[in-house]
Amino acid sequence: MGEYDFDGHKPELDLDKLVEQAVIPADEFLYRLLSEQEDKVYTLSELFAPQPPLEWIVNGLLLPGSVAVFAGAPGSKKTWCLLNLAVCVASGKDWLGHPTRQVSVLIVDEESGKRRLSNRLRKVVCGLGLDDSLPLYASVMAGFDLRSEEGAAALQNVIQLTRAGLVVIDALADVAPGADENAVKDMLPVMLNLRHIAEELDVAICLIHHTNKANGQYRGSSAIAGAVDLLVTVKSEAGEALVQFEIDKTRDGEPGTFYGMAQWDSFADTFTLNPVMLGKLPKFSPAEREIICYLGETEEADSAQLAEAVKSVQPATTRRLINVLTEGGWLEKANTTGGGRGQRAVYRLSERGEDVYRQIHIG
Repeated sequence: MGEYDFDGHKPELDLDKLVEQAVIPADEFLYRLLSEQEDKVYTLSELFAPQPPLEWIVNGLLLPGSVAVFAGAPGSKKTWCLLNLAVCVASGKDWLGHPTRQVSVLIVDEESGKRRLSNRLRKVVCGLGLDDSLPLYASVMAGFDLRSEEGAAALQNVIQLTRAGLVVIDALADVAPGADENAVKDMLPVMLNLRHIAEELDVAICLIHHTNKANGQYRGSSAIAGAVDLLVTVKSEAGEALVQFEIDKTRDGEPGTFYGMAQWDSFADTFTLNPVMLGKLPKFSPAEREIICYLGETEEADSAQLAEAVKSVQPATTRRLINVLTEGGWLEKANTTGGGRGQRAVYRLSERGEDVYRQIHIG
């Protein structure tokens, strides 16, 4: 079985002949032969053997041996959120209410560059009250091309060197340079290589990806969604603090939606991402929603400005609804002191009203 011909090539195996010559039963011979292959073939008894319990890296989201995609539009804060996830896992801190298991983390940055990545990580680490002693590593602009076996092997080598249990790749398009994201033939090899790495090294791999402008869904071939164990859409408007994470696909957890509040503190030079629990929206009329949204965008307005802005009802009805929303605690007066006779009241959203506006706006 180990001999070569004169050209240095290993000859084709004649399985029947070898079994005849072998002193072991044919089924055992076949089992040994298959066991030597790169892709392990299991017997039914092996498949039925008790499996070790699931040890989540991020509870309900990320398991070892899995591939995940977090997709969002430009400005949705997806990179900031995934860096926050990486630091939380490296430190064993909860991420948006999800307990984590501390493992080494590798960030594969093919998009930001060293200066920008360093600046962002410093803000995230300081925002969590941590320091640079974390087991967190980063490769920067290494040029991994996961369409090829060589590129996949290079990434696998770096993961093994860092002993990472979680790998965050920014971004999917950058590790498939020149590939047509909409073509199965281009994206399937990339996704299969990632799955092989995750399974072989027992690591969780998170890919940062982009969404389509047209429908807000992940961009590219169905091979992407088909290959992943977790697909999460990240939604957040520029200038808004609220970030929505919608689980579109999961093989091991439960579907659902969770939220975070992203905050940058320029004085402390930090970034924080805190969990937010949003309740069910009350039943507001279309006109009431218009009032809330208008104040959410303009911050303050008097009754005349609101009456002009709301188009679905008459001005008198708008003024009545302003009073209803104020009495309900959704609005509050911004000019409670001062002013003379005939001064119009100026309104703004209360804290409750701001929560409602965020829910209406992100939905």
